[in-house]
Amino acid sequence: MRRKKDEKAEVPLSSLIDVVFLLIIFFIVTANLEQEVIDLKIKLADSYFVEPPKEVDPRTLTINIRNQPGQEPRFSIAGMTIKVEDIKPRLFQMSQKHGTDAPIVIRASRDLEYRYVDKINMLVTAVGLYRVQHATEAHKE
Repeated sequence: MRRKKDEKAEVPLSSLIDVVFLLIIFFIVTANLEQEVIDLKIKLADSYFVEPPKEVDPRTLTINIRNQPGQEPRFSIAGMTIKVEDIKPRLFQMSQKHGTDAPIVIRASRDLEYRYVDKINMLVTAVGLYRVQHATEAHKE
């Protein structure tokens, strides 16, 4: 009886590399989607006492208001520019889908006139939403 030669077991690296590559693409795409919600060009007001939230509710709607000197401010939701008139229907739709306890985050430029932030606050309360947060940046010493 002949003895068989020992075969070395090898892991197919090409399929393993394909899986790793797909995972990398997935994480890059999902990371970019999260960044689109936040307008990174907005310089937030400083805060001495507010701590950043530990957990973010997935139902959170973030409204960005960027100051544009000499022009009306730019309002955006989920990375898309939106007119002020279109914000109330969007908020109403959100309250219908997630209830009146769905959180709203308002991110406004530090040098923006408060009347624009107040206008958004009035729209939020008119729809019946009450969990409103105003984003600030932790004060750096």
